[in-house]
Amino acid sequence: MIGIIGGVCIKLANSNKTVAGTSLSGKELQFYGLFILIFTSFAVVRQVSYEVGGTDAQRYIELFETVLKYPGRFADQEQLFLYLNIGVRYLTDDYHIYFLLVYGFITFAYCYFIRTFCPKDVSYIPFLLLIWPYLKSFNTIRSSLAIAFFLIGLVMLKKKRTWLSVILIIATFFIHRMSLLYIPFLIFYRLFYKYISHINGVRIYVFFAIYMVLGYWVATWMQEFVVASQLVFSTSSDEWYLTQSLNSNLFSRWPMMFPYLLLLLSILFFSKKLPNSEVINYLKIFVFFDILMMIPSLIFNMWRANEYLYVARLVMWGVLINIFLHKFRPMTRPFLQIGIFIGFLSWLVFRVYQEYEELSIMPYVFDLF
Repeated sequence: MIGIIGGVCIKLANSNKTVAGTSLSGKELQFYGLFILIFTSFAVVRQVSYEVGGTDAQRYIELFETVLKYPGRFADQEQLFLYLNIGVRYLTDDYHIYFLLVYGFITFAYCYFIRTFCPKDVSYIPFLLLIWPYLKSFNTIRSSLAIAFFLIGLVMLKKKRTWLSVILIIATFFIHRMSLLYIPFLIFYRLFYKYISHINGVRIYVFFAIYMVLGYWVATWMQEFVVASQLVFSTSSDEWYLTQSLNSNLFSRWPMMFPYLLLLLSILFFSKKLPNSEVINYLKIFVFFDILMMIPSLIFNMWRANEYLYVARLVMWGVLINIFLHKFRPMTRPFLQIGIFIGFLSWLVFRVYQEYEELSIMPYVFDLF
């Protein structure tokens, strides 16, 4: 239900959008504000206890509450995340206020990115799935906060505030070191953005086919080399994550691979119909880089990496679905929209059912005080 409400808020806000780059309209401010209020409140007033409210949420609360008294206990945490906790802890000892600030920032980043990169003429059905990475943030506060910084960094990139973008994106590494996988986007953008509108479907097919083979081989070799030489085992958790996929079958991760491959095929199929606009070119380079990172993220067991550009993928899905629907008569479109809605809802239910127990995100228990 929260996912549907969130999608409706985004639809109502984006449909009232003024020219990109100008100030927010009154309706945009109203509905984006409502989205932030609903999603943030949903996170703030949840109960956090053993196997309720997020597997790691209790540890993040402990970090926040004791960081001033025992800072040495959390020396393994990334420094910027540690300092953010210290800063908020000087202001309050109430973790609900801490959650309010953290989740308020995360939802603001969602809205800021969508407002910047989402065209008005899209299908809003995919935004139903925005609740999924947000639910996972109940367990992964640190990486979700890093992703929020990353999304705002991408907005700054489009606004030509390059140095601020670089600072924000590099800063994500000091919130969660998994961001190291996505910081090279800055180089990828610099090298390929001006060519992205001229790359045809055949070249992309060939490139990704070669990359899937070579990328898998190189990532596997690097994993075995790093494990054997113990280059990055700063904590036991690093070793655990890096060795989980040793000698495993890559196709056993199909629930994570399937959306990437389906989106890639859809982009290639509708490539001639995609508008040659600045926003679409940005979305294409976001999605292509994200797909490139799929192989190393699976090999290195960085399963949270697929959330860094999750919102960008949802926006691209909205563009593609809108193109697809316009191939049919207006009388037929509502039935197709119902079918697409059921498909996205089914995928959401499948993903929640698959991971809710491990992440301890269900049942949801209200607990304000």
